[in-house]
Amino acid sequence: MRSALENIGDDQGMVERLLLKFRDHARPTLATFQQALERNALDVLRREAHSLKGSSGYVAANDLREAAIALQFACDSLLEGKEPEQPLPVLVNCVREEVLRVVDEIAKLVPGATAPAVVKPRGPAAQQSHAVPSRGACGSAPLGVVCSPSGLLAHDA
Repeated sequence: MRSALENIGDDQGMVERLLLKFRDHARPTLATFQQALERNALDVLRREAHSLKGSSGYVAANDLREAAIALQFACDSLLEGKEPEQPLPVLVNCVREEVLRVVDEIAKLVPGATAPAVVKPRGPAAQQSHAVPSRGACGSAPLGVVCSPSGLLAHDA
């Protein structure tokens, strides 16, 4: 939470409002990802991943931001006719897990906040590996990012 506070000038109330807004948008965002994946709507997946990349940065959810970047890059690859490093269902599932983890952390950090119910994955995505490719901060060569409970809001508190 310290990183989020620094991003907006140490306004605790503003951080809590941002975290709650993020939490409130989690369920519709995950539903949109799932529907877009089922329809193979790459433009929708890419747009939602791009939006999530930005909003996760505002709440200092760095692992989620990296997962969203990986999904956005995979969509870009497919839209360019190239094969991504990881299948879309794996990347969407990783984003889903990170969103759930961030929502759980928000519930711990913000008094009175509870996690809303979210969409469960369907199909093969639920059973696939969660290792996803991403790029370094400067767009360098791909790095291995694994969905894990490290580094998000809880470690900034």
